[in-house]
Amino acid sequence: MALASALINITYSTRQKSKVEFNFDSANYLVNTIITGRKFEKLGLLLKDELKTLLDNVLLGDSYFTAEIKSLKRIVDDIKQDNESYYFIDEILKGTNTLERIAASASIIDFFVKNKSLAFIATHDIKLTEIFKDRADNIHFRESFDENCGLVFDYKLYSGRSSTKSAIKLLGIMDFPNEVVEKANRNIKYFEDNKSWA
Repeated sequence: MALASALINITYSTRQKSKVEFNFDSANYLVNTIITGRKFEKLGLLLKDELKTLLDNVLLGDSYFTAEIKSLKRIVDDIKQDNESYYFIDEILKGTNTLERIAASASIIDFFVKNKSLAFIATHDIKLTEIFKDRADNIHFRESFDENCGLVFDYKLYSGRSSTKSAIKLLGIMDFPNEVVEKANRNIKYFEDNKSWA
C-alpha cells in the first residue's frame, strides 16, 4: 500500500468490465500520472469510468464528511468481499476536524493494510505518514516555484514522504497581505520548534 491520490475502485478482472469510481475532484492528477486506460489494457485489465464527485447535500442532510464516509464504506465493503481492487483515495476524510480525521483515517488505513488492499492514499497529514512509515510505502510529488508560473509540479513519483511545504509560500504568490504571510511563517516556525501552537 502507498500513501499517494483519488478514490477509485478498479475491479481486478480480465473477464468483466472493471469499475472505476472517481470520488474526489483531484482524482485526475494521480490517475493521469500513474495510470491510464492504455496502461491498464496492457496489463489485461478493463476499465469502466463512473465519475462521482463528492458533494454535500443540505436537503438530504448529508454533509461533505457524510458523503466521504459513504464512499469509504463502499470501499470497505468491497474489500470485505475479497475483491482484488486498486483504491485511490485523495485527502482521506478531509471533511472533518484534524484530531478525528487522523484517528479515523489511521483506523481505515490500518484496515486496508491488514487486508492487503492495493490502496494509494493522498494526504497532507504528516502524522499519517509517520504512523504508517513502516507499514506502507510513502511516495510523493515534488513542487517547485517558478517566477513566471508560480507553483509547478513535475508529476513524477518519489520515494518517501514529502519534506517540502508550499502552502504559505503560495499565500505570498497569491498576493495575500504581508502580515498574513509573515504571521503564518511565524506560526509554523513556532510549531516546529515547540510542537504546539502559540
